[in-house]
Amino acid sequence: MLLALGVVKVATAEQLRQLVLPGTADVQTVRNVCKDLRSVGLVESVGRTSFTGVSGRPVWRDLWNLTPAGLASAATELGRPVKEMGGTARDAAKAGAPHALAVTDTIDAFCQSPPQPTKPIARRTTPVPAPVRELPARPAGLGQLRGWETEVPLPVAGTFTTPARGSLRADAVLTAPEAGVPVLFVEVDNHTEPMLWWPGRSSPTGGSSSAPPRTTADATRRSGRACGPPRAATVTRPWLWSSRRTGSARRLG
Repeated sequence: MLLALGVVKVATAEQLRQLVLPGTADVQTVRNVCKDLRSVGLVESVGRTSFTGVSGRPVWRDLWNLTPAGLASAATELGRPVKEMGGTARDAAKAGAPHALAVTDTIDAFCQSPPQPTKPIARRTTPVPAPVRELPARPAGLGQLRGWETEVPLPVAGTFTTPARGSLRADAVLTAPEAGVPVLFVEVDNHTEPMLWWPGRSSPTGGSSSAPPRTTADATRRSGRACGPPRAATVTRPWLWSSRRTGSARRLG
């Protein structure tokens, strides 16, 4: 769990389950682990997020992030220097961390951590162990969780640990040479930025457009569906994380 939070920085218990323990019967196992880590000062929960449930009412979820001590422990788990680990994302968690949660979902969609069988134990109230459950099927993933980093600085000057002012940050970076991927940069969009269009490129409706839509909402109205990220290319298929997280109740705006 520390390793997962060391990578994504902030997540719900449901997300941590998908990243680390997708084979467990329910999310309570992960919640209990988070509570145990909180009791020893390694993680904390200072924020919440919500989504609209099937009843139309908001469903709230606690957000978990590392403390400074937890960040140091996660650095040990990942084999990275603490100074390269970034922050604890405490302020982001307080604000609901919508973008960080989108990045976490995206990393999970790439990883597709394989469910591992659990061993039900007999308890005093149920002397017979529960039958072995059928594990959920997940497609093959790309890379491993420890191969990811988030909020990676791309310094225009200075160093990676102390980038100069004006340097950009990649939302997520994967290194998976074992899968033939030396490095992969990932940007995650929440559809909160204006849509950019290069003249002559394909429009969302399939034709060429020299008069780009000025906003994502404008492009959505023209095409009848949500458009891709505000970049110089058009995305004509669902987001990777949404297409591979079938059954997920969370929807990101």
